[in-house]
Amino acid sequence: MQTSEQRVTNSVNLPSVGWRIYFIIMVILSIEGLEVFLSVQRLTISDWITAAFSTLLLVGLYGFTFSVPIVSRKLWQITFTVLSIAFVVQSLATIIYLFNNQGSPSYMRDFLTSGITFAVSLPAYLALFKYHLSNNPIWTKH
Repeated sequence: MQTSEQRVTNSVNLPSVGWRIYFIIMVILSIEGLEVFLSVQRLTISDWITAAFSTLLLVGLYGFTFSVPIVSRKLWQITFTVLSIAFVVQSLATIIYLFNNQGSPSYMRDFLTSGITFAVSLPAYLALFKYHLSNNPIWTKH
């Protein structure tokens, strides 16, 4: 017979190994992105906001992947909402940009880069969604 504390401890299972592999890939991509970010001569406010949002997404992904409560669930509810809105706005802006630049020489490169970025980032948003939920055992344990 298990005590209630053992049941709570056992219910906080780590997500699958696939999430850990995805996290490692995202860390590698983030390091590459940081190198590009640091090499840019003139950073815009948009660059800084993107870097901040990417960092928050990576921290939330870490918390979800390794079942670590970071700060509070309320913070991650707000973070998820803000990042989701930013993701939708950025995606729409990218679609409009691509639509208006169909004839440009860099169109195919921009199209592929945008599509790959979108596809690669979706699981991180799913992780952040699962991480901030009130029924996530991470938050009931701590």
